Amino acid sequence: MRTPDPVAMTATTRAELASGPPLGTPVPPPDSPYWLFYDEVAAAQVAQWLPAEPSRVLDVSGGRRFASQVAAAGHAVVHVLTDATDRAPGPDGLLLPVVADTRSLDWLQAESVDLVLAESR
Repeated sequence: MRTPDPVAMTATTRAELASGPPLGTPVPPPDSPYWLFYDEVAAAQVAQWLPAEPSRVLDVSGGRRFASQVAAAGHAVVHVLTDATDRAPGPDGLLLPVVADTRSLDWLQAESVDLVLAESR
């Protein structure tokens, strides 16, 4: 399920926000070409934001795409999954899958990563 685009949401009161996006909100369907465009722009932004030197990146985005992209760029990735079967492909030794709850990072040792990637629709 895709998160509604906050720019497209027109709700302004607390009651409207609590009830979800109003009917007719222009959020594209999952098979829309918009999401291909969105994914390409997000991937370009991730590539631009990555440091030149190898880093340890915590990826709490949930999908496979960014973990693989970051590992392929030479960074060590701690890829947080909700299901152990959803592993992203990536270079050996650079992709560490971890099944954990991303709502709290109490399980993560302080200062154990250099960057956090939390891209989500």
